[in-house]
Amino acid sequence: MARKLTISVLVILTKIVNAGNVLFYIPYGPLSSCITMVPIANELVTKGHSVTMVTGFDNLSAGHGVAHIVINSTFEKYHQKMCRPSWGEDRAKSVSPVDIANLCFSAIDTNRNAMANLRGTS
Repeated sequence: MARKLTISVLVILTKIVNAGNVLFYIPYGPLSSCITMVPIANELVTKGHSVTMVTGFDNLSAGHGVAHIVINSTFEKYHQKMCRPSWGEDRAKSVSPVDIANLCFSAIDTNRNAMANLRGTS
């Protein structure tokens, strides 16, 4: 009985809910993660949604109809440094605690900058 009620509520909500604005908030993360979101964003645009992507990559082609906001980010620089060691090396020895700390601080700073920029545009 509870399952039928849940399904009924979901069907009703699906018919009355209008979620036209979609935000992909990816201010830090590797470029490959952002690229995988582009087809989803483009499909949402074709379905009539207003889509905005916030990333740290000015070279990301978000597609037609997708608003792309680029924020200043050093995350990719630190991410690439950590991923640079070849597979033949001992990765635990090649990535220092300082590298990990820099990556974390970069993510925090990037998020802070994105939020500050967002507040500045309202």
